[in-house]
Amino acid sequence: MEKELDKHLEETMSNHGVLGTLCADHHGMCLGAKGSVSTEAAGMVTRLSELAGQLDPSSEEDPIICVESDASTLMIKKHDDITMAIHKAKVPT
Repeated sequence: MEKELDKHLEETMSNHGVLGTLCADHHGMCLGAKGSVSTEAAGMVTRLSELAGQLDPSSEEDPIICVESDASTLMIKKHDDITMAIHKAKVPT
């Protein structure tokens, strides 16, 4: 499984504008990280996903969280017991 996860993280990193990726389990343990996203952020990313899901508990789907700065966006999405974060550079307008 580790090689498969590493392959998916590498594929994500190859997309235009992606600066970093992170994958964490439901306990907040980092399963893998590449690029600009620190492994130490795994617990925070997982917790943000859990808290966002509590905003609308009647929803059948987990929310997508976007944290934006002037230069980049961090997108967080939970699927089953895995939380994924993708850090992308903003495209200049």
